[in-house]
Formats: sequence, structure tokens, C-alpha cells
Amino acid sequence: MIRHWFSDVPAFRRDPLQLITERGTGTQEPLVSLALGLRPVVLVCDPGLVKPLSKLSEEISDKGHLVHKMGNVIGASSLTLSGEAHRRRRAVLHERLSRGVADSYVGQMSATIRNTCLELARESTFRADLVGGSLALKLICIALFGHRVLTAGDELAVMEAANALEADLQGEMFRFLPRTPWGKRRDLRTRRQALATMDYIIAKVRERAASSSVLIALRNMGLTETELREEITTMILAGYHTTGTAIAWLCHHLCHEPAAVDMIRKEYELLGDGAGEIMPQRLPEAAASLSFVKEVLRLYPSAWWWTRELKQDHSCEGKQLLKGTTLIFSPWLYHRDPANFEQPEAFSMRRSFAGACYLPFGAGPRACVGMGVALLELQLVALEFASALQLEGTWRGSLRPTAGITLSAPPIEVAFNVRGFEKPAFVDAA
Repeated sequence: MIRHWFSDVPAFRRDPLQLITERGTGTQEPLVSLALGLRPVVLVCDPGLVKPLSKLSEEISDKGHLVHKMGNVIGASSLTLSGEAHRRRRAVLHERLSRGVADSYVGQMSATIRNTCLELARESTFRADLVGGSLALKLICIALFGHRVLTAGDELAVMEAANALEADLQGEMFRFLPRTPWGKRRDLRTRRQALATMDYIIAKVRERAASSSVLIALRNMGLTETELREEITTMILAGYHTTGTAIAWLCHHLCHEPAAVDMIRKEYELLGDGAGEIMPQRLPEAAASLSFVKEVLRLYPSAWWWTRELKQDHSCEGKQLLKGTTLIFSPWLYHRDPANFEQPEAFSMRRSFAGACYLPFGAGPRACVGMGVALLELQLVALEFASALQLEGTWRGSLRPTAGITLSAPPIEVAFNVRGFEKPAFVDAA
């Protein structure tokens, strides 16, 4: 086969997960070149190189042109900034989103999840991918704004804006050919409408936001209205679809892992305060639910890839990487490589999730700043769903995820019963 600059583009556009897996699994090469355009692109196949390469100084490596494309949509935020501005913004976010602080959200988040279970009780099935997205948005908004600050209408508006902006981002990131003038005008109009929605929501809730919320912490930094909107928008995009997809896969495995569900249910009973509320200080003892969540994230890492770009020539493993080279890191590859995990396609809560091979939240100074909150949200969903609902899968066909900016779940339809409650016949008749 004749190789040229764009040889891998058709395969990447058709199924990037398959391309990454085929090129990266079983190879003895720690770095494999991909032909994805005029710029050199290298897939980092050895997970042992991820942290060293991710921690290179900003004089050697930075976020690169792909992240700059994201800046065209979301502006200057902790995702797109570099240098001191990035470090200052990230320090504030880390303080508000660390696991210790996140524990203060346990009661509010648990109540929100239980309310979702009550809403589902009126039905006999639900789409886990749709419910997961809606629930994830509610949970991230508790951290960003406070509990019950957004109305149901506000949440719907934010969800629609987030969906539009994510589609816009995906178009920016994976476009190999220039847009037509009319397509550019259409995309710009959609982007402006979505950003205007975010401006409206932030202005509406800022006076009602909880004093401990991320919104107040960012406002206290002295950010302008535009900077505040750009950062909050980034946080919603980072936490909404990724966590929503993870909830969908979590529901999938709650359907198929009855032994794990029994363990999580027993764990839930031990975490309670006698009135049905989870005690945050006991969550570190909840090993079963946390292992369940971590295994779901191993199989389906929402952030399935990230990149860095070299700002100068750099030598790695005897290979000379040129200035301008894009480095691709892929947790999907590392998590499903038999060299890193035994029987990687199988679900097992007995794995070790420590070490260089497990990277669902990235690595280095740009690792996901919200990983503590994300793990807490998913652990609480696992505990509350396993306690309240008995889930069964009703789907047909392939459940292979779709890879875009994040990993998307396919439609996952779930049938369920509410535990300890026999649904009246008139509910189904209605």
C-alpha cells in the first residue's frame, strides 16, 4: 500500500477507535506515526511514556493547534489557556472541585439522583444515554451554581446550548477540508445563539449562586463577564457529556453484573445515617461502588484521547520528533491492550486501577481538574440506582461507542423495576 500524508484519514473518519486499536495494540514500537495530514502525528503506544511526555515544560510542548481550534468556539478558558493564566485558573477550580470539597455536595447530589429514580418510577423503561445526560447536567450544575439554582427550563436551555457547542467543537476538531461560506455562516449563527444562552443563564443565576459554588469562586478572581461565561461553558461541556456517557455505560453494567449490584446494595446500607442519607465520611470505605465505577471508566473512558504539540524538536525512545509534531494519547488503547490488562474486554472489579496504564482522566498538569467530582457523581449514581432500581437490558444490536471529541454511548434502553415496590397495573395501562 502506498503511504502518503493523508493515508490514515479515511480510516480515522470511519472509525477512529478501530484505527487507534489496530495501529497501537501488539506493537513493539512505543511511538507509531499516523498519516493524518501535512503535520506529523505520532500515537503514543507505550503508557509508560504518557506521564513523562505530558509533563514536558511548556517551552517544549503545549496544547497545540487542535486545542486552539476549540478556542475558536469556547474562547479563553482553563482548557485553552497556557502559562500563568492557566495555572491561576486551574488552582481555583482544583480548590472547588477537589474530592474533599466535593464531599459537601453528597446530600444534594444524592437527593437529585433519588428524584430522578422517582421520576423514572412512572415508566417501565428508559433510555440510559438520555437519562444519563440529563442527570449529569443536574449534578455538575450543583457544583457550578449550587443546589436548585437552575429551573427545569434553565437546565433544558443549558443542555441544548451544550449540545450545539459540542457539535460545533467536533466540526472544528475533525474538519479536514475548509467549510463553505454558507456553512461557516450557519455554524457561526448557531454558536452565537448557544453562547448567548449561556450568557443569559449565568446572568440569571449569579446572584442566587451558592457562596461555595464554582461560579462565585471564579467571580471572586475578578474575571470579566466574557471570561466567566467562557470558563463556565467549558466546565459544563467537560462535565456534561463525559459523565452522562459514563452513567449510560454504568446502567448497562448494572443490568449485567448482578453480583456487583448485590455488593453495592449492601454497601449502600452500611453508608446510611439511619434516615436513608449517605454519610460522606463513610464513602472512602465504599470500595465496591468505587471499583465498579473505575472499571466502567476503564472500558469506556469518556475522554478517549488527548493531544500535545511539540514546540521544538524532542528526542524520545531513540526517535527524533520534529517541532510541530502532534502527540496523541489514548486511554481507549491503553485500557484495552492485553499487555496492560488481562482479558481487557471483560468486566472485572478485581483489577488494580493504579499505575501508568489506567488514565481515564488524562495525565500531567492538564489532567481533568474535575476528576474528584466526576468520581463522586458516578459513585453516588451507582449506589442510588443499585439500591432503588432493578435494571434489565432490552437493547438489540451493537453497543459499540462512537468516538468524537468524547466517547458517546449508543441508544441503551433499560427496563427496570423499583425495588420493594410493585407497580400498579394502571401505570402500565396509562
